[in-house]
Amino acid sequence: MIHPQDRVRETLLRARIAINQGIDMLIDAVDQQAVTGAQEIVRAQHDIAEPLLTYDDATTLLAVHRDTLTTLVRQNRVPHIIVPSATGSKPSIRFRASELQSWLDETRDERRSA
Repeated sequence: MIHPQDRVRETLLRARIAINQGIDMLIDAVDQQAVTGAQEIVRAQHDIAEPLLTYDDATTLLAVHRDTLTTLVRQNRVPHIIVPSATGSKPSIRFRASELQSWLDETRDERRSA
């Protein structure tokens, strides 16, 4: 016959196990969020540190005519950033060299595969 104290002990033991498992799951989730948050901070720091290129800089890097780049931007085929004007005038288009280089590499790979 099982004593009531043994049942209580068994119930408490199961509760402790469940609580510990829950705590472990929470710790894992928090760790994952911390890693994700740290990755976002590093990305943001990189974005801030990398200077933005003008149209002229981008055309030089890509070795294309300004009209060609304008068409690619309008068609949203090339990575670009729209920078709002502080004065309310027309926004500026800027580029990141790293994104343009990645885009160039991908475009070359697609052409080779075709």
